[in-house]
Amino acid sequence: MKRYLILLVLLSGFCLLSAQQVNIWQNFRHSSRDAEGNIHIRWDNIGAEYLNLEFFAKSGSGTWQSYPINHISEVSSVAQPPFEWNEPLTWRLRSEQSYQGVGGAMLHPAWLSEDTFPPSIIDLAFIGSDAFGDSVMVYAPHLDLGDTWIGCSDDKVYFVMQNSTNSFPTMNSFTSYNAYGCGIANPESALADSTVYAMIYGNIIGIVSPGLYKIGVTENLTPTFNRIGNIQSTVSGGKLFMACNLSDLTNDPSFGAWPNYSNTLAFTGLSMKLDIDLANLEPQMGLGDYSMPGVVVFDKLVHVASGNTLPVITELKVENNIVSCFYQDAEGDYPLVCEFVNQLGEVTELRTITHDYVNGVLFAGTCSAETRSGELSVSDNNIDFQSFDYEIVSNDDQLLPSATLACCVTNPIQSGSELKIKLSNLQANELKVQIYNIRGQKIWSFIGYPAAANEVTLSWDALIKGKPAPVGVYLLRVENASTELVKKFSIIR
Repeated sequence: MKRYLILLVLLSGFCLLSAQQVNIWQNFRHSSRDAEGNIHIRWDNIGAEYLNLEFFAKSGSGTWQSYPINHISEVSSVAQPPFEWNEPLTWRLRSEQSYQGVGGAMLHPAWLSEDTFPPSIIDLAFIGSDAFGDSVMVYAPHLDLGDTWIGCSDDKVYFVMQNSTNSFPTMNSFTSYNAYGCGIANPESALADSTVYAMIYGNIIGIVSPGLYKIGVTENLTPTFNRIGNIQSTVSGGKLFMACNLSDLTNDPSFGAWPNYSNTLAFTGLSMKLDIDLANLEPQMGLGDYSMPGVVVFDKLVHVASGNTLPVITELKVENNIVSCFYQDAEGDYPLVCEFVNQLGEVTELRTITHDYVNGVLFAGTCSAETRSGELSVSDNNIDFQSFDYEIVSNDDQLLPSATLACCVTNPIQSGSELKIKLSNLQANELKVQIYNIRGQKIWSFIGYPAAANEVTLSWDALIKGKPAPVGVYLLRVENASTELVKKFSIIR
């Protein structure tokens, strides 16, 4: 009986691996088209230089091409594929890693514009290679798996595998059969429910027919196999192509929520051999091989634009040695240049932790205490540059009227403790206080009107959806009348 459980153990074990590194790519953003005809696509992934990253892009219905990646910091990376106006650009990433001696890949699928079966192999995303000559329980050349590929449309999932013989026979003899499968698991529910899924290609009368199966175990470790849907399957060009309806998976009660929190599923190719003992008609199943597992991130990354609209810059100010501005762009382009040069020639690069450029984001940087005037330069394409002047009216004036607004917070605070926000010199206007995490997500806000004493003390319980906020850097933004303050603080262990 334990042999029947190997399939479940393999997939569930990989889900445990993948759950520790699920969806490591965040905050995709793009510039406008530069003078070379490229756009700059950036994203965040901690330790990017160690991830063996690959970047692929295609224009319209063209073919996938690989482009170099530049790691511009320990957190951020950038690639520069060519971009044509009015032509959708689709991109995806792949990273192959090793964890305790087990190789695995994390990747985006290749999105297909139409459900043609079988799809062309060049339209799919390569998962990885498995060495020939290895096996788990039973070795046979037909069961020895190699390369695998993945693709998807809005309705279907496509999986392709190759073996050492480029053929996939399902019958060896009257009493010996082969089956080939694509194991599928939801990393966020498979372990809890002891349930995985598989597209199976095989034909064993009374036992297995081509289809989509739910595989689980009972409390006494008895395996269960339930057919929940049909698949498309064919052998073409020495490769086995399979496809199933995504809804057949996600509608199953045991599958879990979809999209899940990480928007990922785990996939691996499998081969099995079934021998039937004619003396007692008892089947004996042995696992042949499994391919490189892949955590597939179902993010659809597409950008299309008909031209470039220059960014809109407002609220340029210098306050408490912080120069800041509010940036908006109709196409959602981020600035390739956003820097402030003061009267001493000192350059301050402005940065943001939020990335909703259409609705607007706050850019800020620390400048010299001697700053009395300067110029902000902004460009989203390295072609069109906009300049904005800033100057203090009088040496007796504060940098901005908002300089009289005072905000005091404890920095850093311990995880699990409250953040006290003491505000003073408030005006009798609306007060807005917001806290953002490092991903630019607003996690807490307060809107109200200060009392006549023009002082307010607020408290944030440092909880996000009832759970302690993660350790890291946060941004506090305070707005009152025409004044604004921006402060950073940290949560530590």
